[in-house]
Amino acid sequence: MIPRNLQAQFSPKEKNLLRACSLGSALFNNVVYKIYLFCIIALYYSWFWVNHNQTLGMKAWKTLVINENNHLKITYRQSLVRLIVALMGGHILLLFSKKSLQDILSGTKLVKKN
Repeated sequence: MIPRNLQAQFSPKEKNLLRACSLGSALFNNVVYKIYLFCIIALYYSWFWVNHNQTLGMKAWKTLVINENNHLKITYRQSLVRLIVALMGGHILLLFSKKSLQDILSGTKLVKKN
């Protein structure tokens, strides 16, 4: 809301724009909205990793995510563990090792596609 002492300074068009901006920031700061975005991201990565072993970006780089044990498709559980650890900074281990933390904890590995 626009404070009363500032309302006289703005035209009706500017007031509507300010209301829209405050609504947008309220939506962005909403916890439900953040959970919704996380679900969309998790579904995107999980679905592509489980069904195609790669996302669209990984397809361009010709890499696959495979199950470390049997070299087959990964499970949804493995994909969620991989995603959550990656979001928390699992790539930092690559500075010291050949495998990332999300690969170690989820039992997956990245391979180059021929």
